[in-house]
Amino acid sequence: VLIRRGRLQFRPVHFKRKRSLAYAAMEGTIVAGRRTDSIRPGLISACAYRDLLSELAESKHEVVFLAINSPGGSPDGSEILYQSIAELGRQKPVIALLGGVAASGGYYAAAAAHKIFASPASITGSIGVVRLQPEASGLYRRLGIRSERVGFRGTEDILSFTSPPSKASEKLIQEQLESTYAQFLGRVAAGRGMKAAEVLRHAEGRVYTGRQFLDTGLIDGVLDFAGALDFYRNEAGIPGKP
Repeated sequence: VLIRRGRLQFRPVHFKRKRSLAYAAMEGTIVAGRRTDSIRPGLISACAYRDLLSELAESKHEVVFLAINSPGGSPDGSEILYQSIAELGRQKPVIALLGGVAASGGYYAAAAAHKIFASPASITGSIGVVRLQPEASGLYRRLGIRSERVGFRGTEDILSFTSPPSKASEKLIQEQLESTYAQFLGRVAAGRGMKAAEVLRHAEGRVYTGRQFLDTGLIDGVLDFAGALDFYRNEAGIPGKP
């Protein structure tokens, strides 16, 4: 802004911009979602949050706090969130706050943040992969329902509700699970600056409280939002009262 003095004198006036932060809440089961999804409580659509995190990366906020309360969900949705949070972290500090439950995919996403804080009673960890497949052949027989499938390569029953998976299908499912599990371990290791073997010691689906998880090195502290905010103030050298 320029203030004119007389006819030819100009003096610049600089307005001091207040510092600001962003607080985003993620709550519910994680799904990959679609580009048309909007953010709503009870469900974490990774595509919807990818857009939000991209906007935050371009915003004037100097730090982003992500409150995550999720039991997990789909591996592909968790990976989208991880990548989106990591990309945001290239632009500004990201601090994850684990809620009552931040397990499996919930922790997967949080691992991309610069710092992770939890409450003492948070249920977290559960670094692992599981797949559930209904098998309702007994129910179908009782109801008099017969299902016939025409398939190929011996894995046509992989999504069948009416018969158990064949050996070939079991092998394929196991390979997919092991690949996803290895990726999960790798993402956590990269985010926490650890070796995959170190993460593996606390993985295999084990569940921890926030207090217990602190001893593993997989979170940075047991703090609520106010404590995490004070932590950031000290790290950033922001003077004044909390």
